[in-house]
Amino acid sequence: MTIEAIFQDSKPPYVVALPAIAATELRKNAMARKWRSWEIDLSRCTDIASIYRTFALAIDSPIKDSKNWNALSDILSDLGWAEAAGHLLLISGSKRFHQSRPEEHAELFDVLTSVGEHWHSWQNMRHPFKTVIFK
Repeated sequence: MTIEAIFQDSKPPYVVALPAIAATELRKNAMARKWRSWEIDLSRCTDIASIYRTFALAIDSPIKDSKNWNALSDILSDLGWAEAAGHLLLISGSKRFHQSRPEEHAELFDVLTSVGEHWHSWQNMRHPFKTVIFK
């Protein structure tokens, strides 16, 4: 998928992998299109609690501690306070987490996909939600 396609299409895929070199271009595009973007570094995450905390701190969620995937889905599905034309998560450090916790990495991918689907259906495609995982 191209960088341009991420911003033009609110349809699947909601989670894409791109080279880390694309980060600067993604940030510029997000800003120009009035999308809200957050950078998430998973390199120090070891379990769902640390993943949740990392996401919650990055998006400035009022609830900073939880230990389940539903809570992560909830905070990402409730970004109405973050007025924007779209929402973009830029995730780095995923490879290390994937190597140490492959099942939880797969679960994270499922949650992010589910949240993208939620925004696609709930917002009637007006406010896309995309996640880019840097390779």
